[in-house]
Amino acid sequence: MRLPQGGTVIVIKLGGDAVATPEHIAAAARRIARERATREVVVVVSARRGVTDQLLALVAAVGRHTAGPGAPNAAVADRAVASGEIVAASLVALALEHLGLPARALDAREAGLEGDGRSGGSRITRIRTGRLRALLRRNLIPVVAGFQTHHNGELALLGRGGSDVTAVAIAAALGAEACVLLKRAGLRDADPVRHPHARHVGVAGFDVLDALLQEGSRVLAVDAARLARRCGVPLTFVPFPEEGPVSRILPGSSSLRPGTTRGPAPGPRAEAGVGPSP
Repeated sequence: MRLPQGGTVIVIKLGGDAVATPEHIAAAARRIARERATREVVVVVSARRGVTDQLLALVAAVGRHTAGPGAPNAAVADRAVASGEIVAASLVALALEHLGLPARALDAREAGLEGDGRSGGSRITRIRTGRLRALLRRNLIPVVAGFQTHHNGELALLGRGGSDVTAVAIAAALGAEACVLLKRAGLRDADPVRHPHARHVGVAGFDVLDALLQEGSRVLAVDAARLARRCGVPLTFVPFPEEGPVSRILPGSSSLRPGTTRGPAPGPRAEAGVGPSP
């Protein structure tokens, strides 16, 4: 289905649980297809659940067992760990293609995500959106590997929760309608792991989200929440894989209103602060 050019765009973030199994990947692709029927979509993907820890352990084990005189370039290790997101993005793009939706998996360099080059703690300094916009104009769905930047031709990892930061930064750079995050329990007024009867949050402001994160909720990386607040990016939390009411965090809203909401809504847009450029 070809959408009118210049229409609204949303960024959809798939976490490790959303791509943990082939069944979840297929379900996530169908959810993306539903959104794609009415608007342009960019997807950002985390590594499959547990894969990043496995790769970090593998990198460390190789170092222990080799124990040679060399000092490997940190970018070599970063590329090994970043493969988790690259594989997951490729699998999601494959699932979309099976549904008849042309898609392209992109690493940080291909997606225009420039960073300062610090290994394991890089910071996004600029997003060149030209490639993403070109793919959207060609009616393709960009599927971006999160958790990484590139600097002088080398990949460098963001810190933990970096895929959340990737998604929010791309949403800010594109002037997206919202950043949509697929989460197992959506957004609750307390951590549902520790509080099984926590209530669904309908519409709230960033002060509510900040309070939840300070209490230990892992629904979103703290750095991503700060970036979304600073750039005025609306956030939508969608339960996955089970259907359920969505939650919205909107700039300028300070109240918490339980209840069902029906999807992302336009919000004010600020400069991305990460140097977006064509």
